Amino acid sequence: MSNGKGLFFDGIAYSAADMVSYLGNICSDGVMMNTDSLKPVYTEGLTVRILGGSAYLRGYCYVLGSEGCDFTTLEGTRTDLVVLRLDETDKTLELVLKQGQTEPQDGEIGIARLDVGGTSMTVTDIRRASVFKIPLASGGAKIAYGSYIGTGLYGASNPNILTPGIKPLLLAVGGICVPYGQTSATKWTSTYTDVSIILTWKDDSVSWYGNSSVDVAKNQLNLKGVTYNWVILGV
Repeated sequence: MSNGKGLFFDGIAYSAADMVSYLGNICSDGVMMNTDSLKPVYTEGLTVRILGGSAYLRGYCYVLGSEGCDFTTLEGTRTDLVVLRLDETDKTLELVLKQGQTEPQDGEIGIARLDVGGTSMTVTDIRRASVFKIPLASGGAKIAYGSYIGTGLYGASNPNILTPGIKPLLLAVGGICVPYGQTSATKWTSTYTDVSIILTWKDDSVSWYGNSSVDVAKNQLNLKGVTYNWVILGV
């Protein structure tokens, strides 16, 4: 007899660990992405509001009600983050303000970057979408899909990055389809270059930035406030 375990039969009690293991196999870390789920919105001064929504982190689910929540940081000149942080020892999953931190750490999902300058600040949306990891029948291949919301940033220092929870081998986004290893891609209409990007492939992510001299955010597929859908085939 194997040591395996069937899950979710009627009349049988299951542990939280069973559900975490199940969700961790099918959902990557990130915000359950509709346009406003856990969206950061600048209010005034040094305050940012996080709208209601939900997210997954290592199989654990976080839900924030429609009332959202506010974070107010301190005056100064620095970068702060609002992150969703998991502490499996304390059994907590919560939004927290990390002052002076510029990148999410292990066990965190970035929600907002706060660039503080004196008594005001600029808020940047750094959410990433949770995606469903769908195994295909042949060869262990998998599909991940999701969406992201453009920030308006562009260029080599502000690339778009997708971390799909699988090794990416094919990316489809914004009307282009790019295989693993291809480092540039362009989509033309009859009169205009819609997309022109430089790509970097890694074992757990694919990133790109715009390679044009005009409408760079548009060409990079990162127009502010626009929702972009994507699909990745991988293993």
